Amino acid sequence: ASDTSLIMSLTEAGAEIQGLYNNLDANFLLNSAYLVFFMQAGFAMLCAGSVRSKNTKNILIKNVLDACVGALAWFYLGYGFAFGTPSKGTGMNSFIGNGNFAMKGVSSQKEIAMYLFQWSFSAA
Repeated sequence: ASDTSLIMSLTEAGAEIQGLYNNLDANFLLNSAYLVFFMQAGFAMLCAGSVRSKNTKNILIKNVLDACVGALAWFYLGYGFAFGTPSKGTGMNSFIGNGNFAMKGVSSQKEIAMYLFQWSFSAA
């Protein structure tokens, strides 16, 4: 009876460690995504410093719109092309992904963290 309880406690501990690993992995990806996306502010300051003062507002709005359009394009097309998995009954395309457009079928914590990490690169 003691061997069974020991095996059960080791199994539970292993599942808890795996959950902790998944949470730490997602946390690292999200923190990295925040840092990469913060580069967008640096690019905005670089652009604002390279134009005349009367055009500063326009160039900053252009940078914000660039991030917004990049987010929409990544949501609708980019993730599916880069990481898309094939639909049921179709073969894998070796050139470009053909599934997961608009995050259809993306539900795990790790997939969402990877989505945001890769989006930060596509938007910056």
